Amino acid sequence: MEPILQVQHLTHTYSVGTPFQRSAVEDMSFDVYDGEFLGIIGHTGSGKSTLIQHLNGLLKATDGAYYFNGENVYAEGYNMKNLRSQVGLVFQYPEYQLFEETVYKDIAFGPKNMGLSDEEIESYMETGDDFTRDVMEVWDGSREELGELVEWKEATVERDGIEYVVTLPATFTGADANFVYMFDRTGNPTSLSVEVEYPMSVSLQRAALNTVMGLGTVFVVLIFLSFIIWLFKFIPNPETKEREAAKAAKPASAPAPAPAAAPAGTAGKKADCFRATGGNWPSRRDKPDVAAPLSMNRETDIPCSKKASGK
Repeated sequence: MEPILQVQHLTHTYSVGTPFQRSAVEDMSFDVYDGEFLGIIGHTGSGKSTLIQHLNGLLKATDGAYYFNGENVYAEGYNMKNLRSQVGLVFQYPEYQLFEETVYKDIAFGPKNMGLSDEEIESYMETGDDFTRDVMEVWDGSREELGELVEWKEATVERDGIEYVVTLPATFTGADANFVYMFDRTGNPTSLSVEVEYPMSVSLQRAALNTVMGLGTVFVVLIFLSFIIWLFKFIPNPETKEREAAKAAKPASAPAPAPAAAPAGTAGKKADCFRATGGNWPSRRDKPDVAAPLSMNRETDIPCSKKASGK
């Protein structure tokens, strides 16, 4: 199998011929094969970034050779645009690379400069894997909220069963955040999530806002229910209408008869009876009431009359 990339005795020297001349990379050789993951590790200032920038032609080696798919990149007339369309480079500082408004536009920037039409770029973007689409959605949803990037912090790698979890902390102007990447055991990324860590003041503000919104929702619901109950008063009830109709159709009851008036002369007869008996009433029930007229048609009138006549 032929290697895709071949670096042979590559050396890169800055400020050649000046007092500040120094070699960042010296006599470096390695090969990269199809499907291979290769990591380059070194302390700060060891020349990692300088070496990587040779791979897509951003820098040209002071000495040595570099081959891509068997072709010498430094040969006269080599199509450097073709190299850069197939060898991508992600810069160490995202703020130097992420300059568009959305992830979609950032990713489409390269194909657009390769001469692809808008239709071809859209078709290309739609064929991305699930991980790419998830990353685009997560970052587009978090970018405005987090603000501008301040700095990246040291990443941590943990193993979770058969997967690897890479947590990359970062500080933004709006809040701190942890970018959590999940990789399967073959090294392929499977998901990305953003855990935002808000300052205490922001958390309290959000909690207060959520409480107010919750109370406001309850208040609106209560007002709506009260309005519905009030409307029921104006809805006619068939049973009530039937009762009112039956009551209107029922004939009015006859008034109760007034008590009959006492026969004329009753009071005089009582007085004669009183005088004839020497001031003794035949019965207590026949004694006249000083506060009301005498009763009418009492049976005791007859015995009293009989006694008064001596019979």
